[in-house]
Amino acid sequence: MEKSLNVKKLSRAELKAISGGMGPNYCLDHECDLSCRGNDGLGSGYCDARGNCNCDR
Repeated sequence: MEKSLNVKKLSRAELKAISGGMGPNYCLDHECDLSCRGNDGLGSGYCDARGNCNCDR
C-alpha cells in the first residue's frame, strides 16, 4: 500500500517542482498563501493566471 504524502509547508522551490511536473499548473490560493507565510506569520501568496504560486513578502 502506498504511503500518502505528508502535508507540510512547501518551500517555493518545492511548489515550483510540484506544479511544473503536472502539465497545466495546479495552484490553490489558500494553500499558496499558507506556504508563503514565513515563520513570523507575515507574507502572503496568490496564484497567477498560469497557475504559479507567487509570494509577496
